[in-house]
Amino acid sequence: MDPRVKTSRAALTQQLTLSLELTKLMSDDFEALTRLRSSKSAAASAELQQRVVSFNTELASVFEAIQGTDNAPTTQAIAAVHDLESRWKELEQQLRREHQ
Repeated sequence: MDPRVKTSRAALTQQLTLSLELTKLMSDDFEALTRLRSSKSAAASAELQQRVVSFNTELASVFEAIQGTDNAPTTQAIAAVHDLESRWKELEQQLRREHQ
């Protein structure tokens, strides 16, 4: 971190917390994609694979926005993380239904 930046410890903690949440989501997303790609019904899951890949791209974009600065996360970034978390829960449920 640039020593000239005077970001508070609380803001940096918030940045770290959000980044760790996104890292966990990216890991879960990657595991799901790996399972989909090794699935025997690859044709049926092609659309779902694309949704998982697109979701991962969104995760990476928000992660870069949060990590790309030594400032507190913006309210938009915080909202984006919460939105991604809820969307992941929905996508994860769909993944479970598809592979039961």
